[in-house]
Amino acid sequence: MDLIIADPPYFEIKGEFDFGVFKDKNEYLAWCKKWLMQMQRILKDNGTLIL
Repeated sequence: MDLIIADPPYFEIKGEFDFGVFKDKNEYLAWCKKWLMQMQRILKDNGTLIL
């Protein structure tokens, strides 16, 4: 892959009635690590990642 453009969600603390946001910063960072590792895996050494 030569180019990856990503627009991940910003970190938000989950409220009582919220759905689909993260309960804390550690959960958000763990989620980010998962998809960033996959991007690193498929991106060429001279590829570009735009966040």
